[in-house]
Amino acid sequence: SIIAGMANLDDADARKAFNEGGVAGLIKHANGKLDEWKKTQVNIAVVGQSGSGKSSFINTIRGVEDQDSPLYAKTGAVETTTKPAGFEFPNNVLINMWDLPGAGTAQFKAADYATKMNFIKYDAFVILSTDRFTEIDKMIAEEIEKKKKPFFFARTKMDNVMRDEKRTKKSKFDRDQTKKEIKSNIQEQLGRVDPEMIFLIANLPDDDDDLTNHFPDNDNYRLKETIVQSLPNIQKNALVFSIVADSEKMIKLKVEEMSSRFKWLALASAAGGTIPIPGTSACIDLGILAHEALFQRKQLGIDEDTIQQRAYKVGSDKGALIERIETNMKTSSKDKMSSVMEGILNMMKKSATAQAAAMGAVLSTQIAVSEVVETGALAIPLLGMLISGVISGSSTYFVLNQMLRAHSQIAQECIKVFTEMACEIQK
Repeated sequence: SIIAGMANLDDADARKAFNEGGVAGLIKHANGKLDEWKKTQVNIAVVGQSGSGKSSFINTIRGVEDQDSPLYAKTGAVETTTKPAGFEFPNNVLINMWDLPGAGTAQFKAADYATKMNFIKYDAFVILSTDRFTEIDKMIAEEIEKKKKPFFFARTKMDNVMRDEKRTKKSKFDRDQTKKEIKSNIQEQLGRVDPEMIFLIANLPDDDDDLTNHFPDNDNYRLKETIVQSLPNIQKNALVFSIVADSEKMIKLKVEEMSSRFKWLALASAAGGTIPIPGTSACIDLGILAHEALFQRKQLGIDEDTIQQRAYKVGSDKGALIERIETNMKTSSKDKMSSVMEGILNMMKKSATAQAAAMGAVLSTQIAVSEVVETGALAIPLLGMLISGVISGSSTYFVLNQMLRAHSQIAQECIKVFTEMACEIQK
């Protein structure tokens, strides 16, 4: 419930911030918590021999497809890495994938590989192979384990494997059986390894035709999710907010992380509600909500720029894409579309310059609704006292929930519609 969410605060630091800086200190503390992920480093090492698909994997995870982009990791069968090379995420310079040189060469002997590569620097490891995992891979995994860092094995270019198997076995081809046999072989190569640490992937975008036709049930997303889940909370938060929302599962993961922000946003709103200047609380609430609404849309891939890009990719325009999303949502649901959902879709149809005013109208309406719902919230204790502004905080919490629910449903439908339209233009 809203009240339970507001009350579920570890408020020792918040209490200290309030005691030392008053309302301004409390707001600063809440904003610091909201921005903590932007100051958090994450370093993920990718290990493998030449031709194992390290560069392609790094590009795929970061959502970098343009080969002319300065962020693109150059691909090729020849080992181009002579020292660890970092590749930052497009939207966050603190999140890096690292291409490590292959081990077991004259330059990087297996025995001192972990020391030379400074394994302690990295937060997680992905060990890649296109064919067989070797004794060197096992030794690398053992060194990582000593450092108590998470690591995963991934067999790459599985779309090629499945295509070749299908061509060879024809009607006898069984995708599931082939996957089972390959995983069994990998376990034999590596010894006692948890099957959940083994992934079969294809270094292709989710909407690539080869991936759809030859290996639709790949582990691409499962590996991405497992890497995220293996990290401590604040690093997990930072990585999730830096990954593109390119699948329904990633949208769900982002929604989970964005929900964790509500308590700090509500706290900032509640603190602002105590300022005894007429109109101040409403201005603070609208500012908080408008800023978070834009953050949600960008995270979920339904902001102006991303919608325009997706429409262009499928030979359409923004208006037609949004109309189809809206039509699908109306026909697929038995319930009437919520007012906040309708308001957001109508706002998305407008020009970029007109969207701010339209979103302000949606938020003002939702705040009015929330204040009727939450009139009993005045008695919520916060920081050991009854703060008059808690009504503001609980209203903010209510609207944030409504907004995120609507944004996530629109984003899920957007993925479906985009996929449908991509398939249609390929026919």
